[in-house]
Amino acid sequence: MTKVTLKKILQDNWQNFLKKKIKRIPKVIRADVIETVEKAMDCGRLEKGYTEYMCLECMESKRVGFTCKSKFCTRCGRIYVSKWVEKQE
Repeated sequence: MTKVTLKKILQDNWQNFLKKKIKRIPKVIRADVIETVEKAMDCGRLEKGYTEYMCLECMESKRVGFTCKSKFCTRCGRIYVSKWVEKQE
């Protein structure tokens, strides 16, 4: 069974939503909403940029995609909240 994530739901439905419902988003924030959602959908994708780490002993390498750092993103938002909670303590 495939894991369903918010990111996957957005990737599957975002373009259709834009075609049918974009006018429901107030014009004053529309560009920001579109940018935020699209950044979250691209979060961690290697095609959008990455850092490559290499072990100098075994020469194995690993690519890690750049994150979007958006509060909207389920991955980055969790990190943001964790840091905020630490500051509150």
